[in-house]
Amino acid sequence: MTARPARSAVASIQLNVDAREISRRVLHAQLEIPAAPGPLTLVYPKWIPGEHGPTGPITDLVGIKMSARGQTIPWRRDPVETCVFHLDVPAGANSVEVTLDYLLASDPNGFSSAASSSASLGVVSWNTVLLYPQGSAANAMTYSTRLQLPEGWKYATALPRAGESANGIQFQSVSLETLIDSPVMAGIHFHTFDLSPGSQTPHRLNVVAESAAALEMTAADQGRFSNLVKEANTLFGAHHYRSYDFLLTMSDQVAHFGLEHHESSDDRVPERMLIDENILKGWASLLPHEMVHSWNGKYRRPAGLTTPDYQAPMKTELLWVYEGLTDYLGEVLAARSGLWDVTSYTERLAMSADAIGARWWTPPMRRSCFTRRGRKVPPGGAVRIFIPKVRSSGWKPMSQSGGRPKENGRWTISASGFSAAKTPRRRW
Repeated sequence: MTARPARSAVASIQLNVDAREISRRVLHAQLEIPAAPGPLTLVYPKWIPGEHGPTGPITDLVGIKMSARGQTIPWRRDPVETCVFHLDVPAGANSVEVTLDYLLASDPNGFSSAASSSASLGVVSWNTVLLYPQGSAANAMTYSTRLQLPEGWKYATALPRAGESANGIQFQSVSLETLIDSPVMAGIHFHTFDLSPGSQTPHRLNVVAESAAALEMTAADQGRFSNLVKEANTLFGAHHYRSYDFLLTMSDQVAHFGLEHHESSDDRVPERMLIDENILKGWASLLPHEMVHSWNGKYRRPAGLTTPDYQAPMKTELLWVYEGLTDYLGEVLAARSGLWDVTSYTERLAMSADAIGARWWTPPMRRSCFTRRGRKVPPGGAVRIFIPKVRSSGWKPMSQSGGRPKENGRWTISASGFSAAKTPRRRW
């Protein structure tokens, strides 16, 4: 796992996005990109973090126009790479102006480039509405961004704000890496739940839905999401973010998935998730999974997935750590936070075991109240999971049970599970 080194900075790029027609599935963008006279190559983000592939929705980018000093500049697409645009900056110009439109999809199948809006809500993924100079590192380019939303819409994002006016929301200048890592969720029916009242590090569950009724979460469920924050920080022992925002979009008209970010997560679920117990149970591990990714995948990630920009291919040989370990820990946190009870958790384990097929299966988690014996699973057959001791009250959350490793401890992964080395030594 590695962190990306910084590179030399370049001049700030101005980005203005008009999302007032997002309900019609259209975003308008204007960019002013500093440039010197001569050949220039601009690129559209191709390899999207968290999607682990060349999923940049170039086919939905339309109406591209480029100019300098009021004069139109002809551009040409690269004959091999469809996300690459070539142009010549005229003498005397010090920047290039680009206008473009992005057509949001209506198909709900997919991830961030799938259906992302309805008549009353929408999500803006910045990678869909920008270009950047080829060869520049994502953490070296600075973007100054302004966003216009439909009148009356409220919004949430991890991006730091500089101010708001009739011309829109002005965000503080950030690197391209931070910008793309910080989507904006907005809509008419909006509510923010404080998950860590009084904490110096805010944790918020921001929810936008198709109706006000869908926002009526019970106090008990809010308490379980608050427990998620406590349990995650207990599990890892520290956090690296300034604040953390869950961006929960509840709609039957958008794609349903989760996408991790450093200080937020883009979580899209059925409209009734917070008011239907069965739907909530089915999606209970989504937010824990995406929050774990803030540590495992964003704060630290496999070297092959740590690319300097969005054109370099990602190497996924360690994706099993990026996603597999996160999937495991996300389900653990769903249980410890109370979003799942013992029965729900063991049912999920049974489903996972059944999916593995005919081979010996040894569960990775080994707490006393979760102990299972490996069983050979017949193809397509039922799975029996033995739990010798389950207290009637379930289990105690880690933050209450004294199971947190000491500060001088470290987490290690062994063939038999997840353990805290040094003192105390425990197997999970």
